[in-house]
Amino acid sequence: MPYVPPRPPAEYTLQDYFDIAWHHAVIEKQPPSFNLEEKDPYKICLYRGPNGERCLIGAAIKDEDYKPELEGKSAHVALFDIGYANPDLYFLQKCHDDIHYKPDQYASVIENRLRRYAAGAGLKIPETSPTPTAS
Repeated sequence: MPYVPPRPPAEYTLQDYFDIAWHHAVIEKQPPSFNLEEKDPYKICLYRGPNGERCLIGAAIKDEDYKPELEGKSAHVALFDIGYANPDLYFLQKCHDDIHYKPDQYASVIENRLRRYAAGAGLKIPETSPTPTAS
């Protein structure tokens, strides 16, 4: 069950977004969400993949708030468009960039990238699974 922070999306903090990404990628070991047919490197990552996959930022977008027109937009613009809090997510989003060229290496690389990101951003790593809540 996906992790949902104890506040509405309009109030999400950087720590909330990180906790969602950590739970999604490291604890649940969810696959990445990439369109490997896309040639434009800015459109390869998908908030929602064709089989329901989600990227690190897409994992924070509730199903009822997702719109296909979010695809191809930066996290900043996409989250603004749906009324979500908008801390600087550029470097969190970059944690999974470039891994899409090697999808078989995603699981082994993403945890290390997220750990480095957390250390640099002063974020706490959830060492145990956050308590899942209903979305």
